[in-house]
Amino acid sequence: AAVVRNVHAMARLRQLNERTSRLVASVTHDYRTPLAVIAGLAELLLAADQDAPVRRDLLEVIQKEALRLNEMVVAMLDLSRLSLGGQPLQRAPLDLAALVEECVALRRAVLAAGAAGAAGAAGGAGGRGQGRAGAPDHTFRVQRQAHLPLIWADRGQITKLLGNLLDNAVKYSPTGGE
Repeated sequence: AAVVRNVHAMARLRQLNERTSRLVASVTHDYRTPLAVIAGLAELLLAADQDAPVRRDLLEVIQKEALRLNEMVVAMLDLSRLSLGGQPLQRAPLDLAALVEECVALRRAVLAAGAAGAAGAAGGAGGRGQGRAGAPDHTFRVQRQAHLPLIWADRGQITKLLGNLLDNAVKYSPTGGE
């Protein structure tokens, strides 16, 4: 009987180790995008002489991405509490269509600020630029039906999910993708 309990305990430990490894991989992926945006835009600000409106746009995107990163840290703390039997998801009525628009607007701002910074850093060279380090310009188009019902969801988790989808769409779409 003791041997069977030990085998079960070892199997449970292996499962926990696998879950921990998947969580670390996921967190690393989620944190890399806003950190890359912040670092890339800060580099543009330092490397080139930007005019005031472009500089302000870049700083606004840096601020938004820093806030997004902070939300992810809070989400990690929440996940830690949840795994310890603590805090449940913060579900509430949510206008998903409005949240999609908000997330798309943020990604547009990130891409536009990166393109403006890249054009300024290149001496004002025209044409389509890079939305952020290594990411070509993309066009986001949102189509939705009128009068969609609210959903019952955790806003922070859905925001994270939408951000990941949009980031991956940019990352894995061809140049100029829509």
